[in-house]
Amino acid sequence: MTDVTDMTDVTDVIDATDVIDAADVADLADVTDMADYRVALCEQNSNRFLVYGRTETAWNNTTADWVFDPGNSRTPWNNPFEIRFRKVGSATYAFMTAGQPGNGRAGAVKVMGNGSRLGYRHLCWQASIPTYPHSIEHIPGRNVVVVACSHGRGQKVGEIRVYGPSGSGWGATPVQIINGAALGKLVEPHGVLWDDQANVLRVIGGPVLRTYEVRGRGRAARLRKVGADIDLRRDDDGAVRAGKHYGHDVQPDYSDAGRLVITDSNGVYAVDRRTRRKTDLRVGGEFALVKSFVIHPSGQWMWTRDVTASDSVYGGEVVRFSTGGDRRKSLAQIYKARIVTTRFH
Repeated sequence: MTDVTDMTDVTDVIDATDVIDAADVADLADVTDMADYRVALCEQNSNRFLVYGRTETAWNNTTADWVFDPGNSRTPWNNPFEIRFRKVGSATYAFMTAGQPGNGRAGAVKVMGNGSRLGYRHLCWQASIPTYPHSIEHIPGRNVVVVACSHGRGQKVGEIRVYGPSGSGWGATPVQIINGAALGKLVEPHGVLWDDQANVLRVIGGPVLRTYEVRGRGRAARLRKVGADIDLRRDDDGAVRAGKHYGHDVQPDYSDAGRLVITDSNGVYAVDRRTRRKTDLRVGGEFALVKSFVIHPSGQWMWTRDVTASDSVYGGEVVRFSTGGDRRKSLAQIYKARIVTTRFH
């Protein structure tokens, strides 16, 4: 693979205005034509974070627009879990997590100035995570990074880890860890998202969606739970839902700034930011065991799922789309797929 030193094209890859600009979705008559954007994959078989064009017909290791390859078996960066492109000041970073129970990693690479083929040496910050680091978020204006982790070896519950600025990154030691009794029903934090409409942090895991406010800045920042949890096991009228409901992902609905979208073991749902009302989008079948789910501004859905619950492979070859056809990467284990954008809604 050729190293691309001209960053003009790479900057466009992650520039939010190019990805989901309102002008691109003004005419809703033809969703297929509008839904041409870039998609970031957490691909566990090749152990790479990969970016492709949504309409690119061939997804493979040589056609990717952008790659972070930490090196197979040479570093602790095994099994990619999450990738988010976020602005920090005037620069764009890719925040990522990977690892195995007891040996996880959270880290970031600066996108601009590094070409389109990045490796372990390009990490400008990383932290060792003793649990399973499923998701990561940067809090704008506070300059802290939050990592949602499920349990690791010898542990029964997960944790939320908060990192504050230190040196050239966010430090190796968290400024706050929320675990044990402080987690309560949020026993296995899996997804985290900054809600810039309400200026709060949303965390999903176990049977709940929880809200935290962020007090303070930098290394003085602390999370504090606010409001009641949204119970994924119950309907709005309090009726108990059938099946297990372990929360996994929380993302914006880019087609509706008033909604979030979430997933649990059984389905995908929309949550009204203001009323907190949860409504079913799809339940069961193709929408059980969904690992990532998002709605593009055009209204197109994109999701990944665990196709075989009985094994230890938590993804498949296919990224699903509600329109325009699915995309496949042969022999891949795609854990999550994300719209490449720095926007929060």
